[in-house]
Amino acid sequence: MNTNITSRLIPGIGRHPFPAYRGSDKYIFVSYAHKDKDIVFPEIARYQYMKYNVWYDEGISPGNEWKEDIAEHLTNSDLFIIFLTKNTAESENCRIEFYCALNNSKPIIPIYMEDFDTLPVDDEWKRDLSEIQGILMTTLDEEEYIFKFTEAFQKFGFRYGGIEMDEARQRKLLEELEYYDDAPWKRVTLFIDGTFIDSHAERDYLLREVFPELIMWCRQRRIHLTYMDLRWGITETETNDGIFKSIFERIDKCSPFYLCLLGQFRGWVPDFDNDISAETAERYSKIARMEGMSATEMGIEYALARSRHLIFLHRNPAYLHDLTDAQMKIYTNAYLEDEQAIRQSDEKLAENYQRLRALKELEDRKPLDERKNIQIDDYDCQWNREKEIYELKPASMANGTTRFDSDESKGMLTNFTCNGQPLKDVIIEQVKEAILMEFPEHMAVFSFEKEFTDEITVELANYGRSQNEMEIGFSVSDIHIENDFCYQSTVATVQHPKYDGMIRKYLKNDDNRICLVSGDEGYGKTTLLSNLAESLKDDPNVYARFCGISKSSSDIYSLWTSIIVEAMVKNEKTRFYSYPLNYFDLFSNFNQILNELSLYGDTVIIIDGADHLDRIMEFLKIVHTLPKNMKIIVSIENDPQDESYTSRLNEVKSGENIYSIELEGLTRDEEKALIISEYLDLYGKRLDDHLLEKLCSLKYSHNPLFLKIILSELIDFGSYDHLTEKIESFEYSLSMAFNRILERIGDDYLDFAYHMFFLFEVDFTLSPEYVAHKISRIMETSDEEAKSKVNSMLVELDDFVRTNENGCIFLNRSLKNAIKKRYG
Repeated sequence: MNTNITSRLIPGIGRHPFPAYRGSDKYIFVSYAHKDKDIVFPEIARYQYMKYNVWYDEGISPGNEWKEDIAEHLTNSDLFIIFLTKNTAESENCRIEFYCALNNSKPIIPIYMEDFDTLPVDDEWKRDLSEIQGILMTTLDEEEYIFKFTEAFQKFGFRYGGIEMDEARQRKLLEELEYYDDAPWKRVTLFIDGTFIDSHAERDYLLREVFPELIMWCRQRRIHLTYMDLRWGITETETNDGIFKSIFERIDKCSPFYLCLLGQFRGWVPDFDNDISAETAERYSKIARMEGMSATEMGIEYALARSRHLIFLHRNPAYLHDLTDAQMKIYTNAYLEDEQAIRQSDEKLAENYQRLRALKELEDRKPLDERKNIQIDDYDCQWNREKEIYELKPASMANGTTRFDSDESKGMLTNFTCNGQPLKDVIIEQVKEAILMEFPEHMAVFSFEKEFTDEITVELANYGRSQNEMEIGFSVSDIHIENDFCYQSTVATVQHPKYDGMIRKYLKNDDNRICLVSGDEGYGKTTLLSNLAESLKDDPNVYARFCGISKSSSDIYSLWTSIIVEAMVKNEKTRFYSYPLNYFDLFSNFNQILNELSLYGDTVIIIDGADHLDRIMEFLKIVHTLPKNMKIIVSIENDPQDESYTSRLNEVKSGENIYSIELEGLTRDEEKALIISEYLDLYGKRLDDHLLEKLCSLKYSHNPLFLKIILSELIDFGSYDHLTEKIESFEYSLSMAFNRILERIGDDYLDFAYHMFFLFEVDFTLSPEYVAHKISRIMETSDEEAKSKVNSMLVELDDFVRTNENGCIFLNRSLKNAIKKRYG
């Protein structure tokens, strides 16, 4: 066989995918027939993506210079690869190159792109090929083929440019990821019962002092805690009979948790003949035994039958001597005026209290697994004449009268204690105990190592002959932060069914474009994508990232490398061949990265808030066609104020690789009313029609976020009489609506609010612990008090701010702007 390659090569030209390697490190020589360039070039491009140094005939000018160039590179190469097809077998150049490599003792790897037996090679070439172990592409799937050639290349000193994770570390990370699923999120709703008019102070105390700490405590244990406080929420159009059905339904909805406030005011006693219908009596069979009870006593009786964890808080009467006659009619049965009726009501209160005590003693004697958890505590309070109850301020009624006299709002119950300690501590411990009895698997705090930084071997062919290593930071904690945010974004939100249907249709069809969801601030992009991700969470290859929520979603490179490693861990793979080493690598090889991810099976990648990422427009343009079994859904916020940004975004939306879904505002009052009603229903509340119409008529009510801002305030608002005034106060823009919340928090928390928002205005990512510590030093108060106040304020902003171990995340641009304007 003549091995003088320079004198025997026949010229030919091909269209090359990348420049052939021309450095001094080890490289692979690729031999192929130019007629096969359409099937060979994707393969050698794959080698390039995987950081192998590759030299191939890229179609340089024919002639002696061309022949000498090929001969020189073949002679200096460290590995010879030949792609074998019918065209290769008929190519004199390929035959010459093969025998030159064979006679120069080059390592050879034949890659058969067609069956060996069908190739028209002569007996000599067939014999020589059969003695060399090759790779039969026709018998391997994609992943097997990649494994085969990387193993073969490695035998000859060529290490791929991806990452390799040892199996022990892979199993460790998988255990940490699966730990998240051992105790999935639970929802706990606590029903707050009792008379309304006399318990505004206690109810506000629960909302400001008790629930913030409980909500934080529950969140650490993957429990979402809410409450139902019905100071308003039952509409004026509901009959007395309907009121009972509503209360009983809400107690059932909150079961098994129930809390009742008891004082010296018995409240309304229904007339069974006129107030209870036959239908209600039949539906609630035990209601017949409740005749003669007050509405509150009926609720207690129903809860005793339906709930397992009941907390009763009884107010001691020592405060009464400080009340005026008008106030006595609010806090006691003196409103009845008839002495006998007052005495009978007082006796019924005492009788009910003693009955509860007896029931507790009876339950406590039962076996632990059979008893109800009943807690009864007496608490003390003081009357503060300087304070005022907003809910008791005079309010104009529809008939032109006012409900309260001006003096009735003067003074307020404060300083709640139980056996010498703050009442909130008693309540918090009792609620915690009840929750852990119900969900013992959530007893432990769900915390994770701050960072898993693995010493993952990275094989870099283009760095020379030596093996190199680099550390790849992969934070399991970040994945849990992302997943927790996803879940929390599905709670107390209502999404538009139209857009959910459009995305699910995209997931089912053969569309190989990126789905780009865009819309103005507050139009529901995060709600839409988090609900989608949560519904798909049981699918193994669904990866959701919410940009800026964790370090792993703070930039494009971190986002995609975290997805790659998560995919490796979930699919128990120890290698990823096209792992990008930097931004340039990511953008250059992105399509190959997607192809390799798709090898793990049907894949859905969800990226919310992509406008927080640098170079996002460039990224959205580089994907031409997604792999057949992959879907990518990206949300991005419109910014009508930025003309340059809008122009670039519109260019992206019009691209052939983009399926664009543009979220619109709410245009019909029916849509608004549906969203409002469904949101309020989560808290057991309803609005009267005239209030619903008032809310839907506001200028910015087309924006779901604007509605959510108002509704989040109304949920904790205690006065039905002042609802119209409260709603009308929000007729502004998003920033001004947020400013209303800041104004109210400032009034409630005074200097604590000022210092907290001032610190956040400087840096919105500060941790609550750091902010509380700084406030305690500025105000010369205890760390505990400062932490309690900061947590309370953040919980009141819970729909718009997220906290995690990395700090605070303010979710809305308009909220940040409102804070800057007010405190900057």
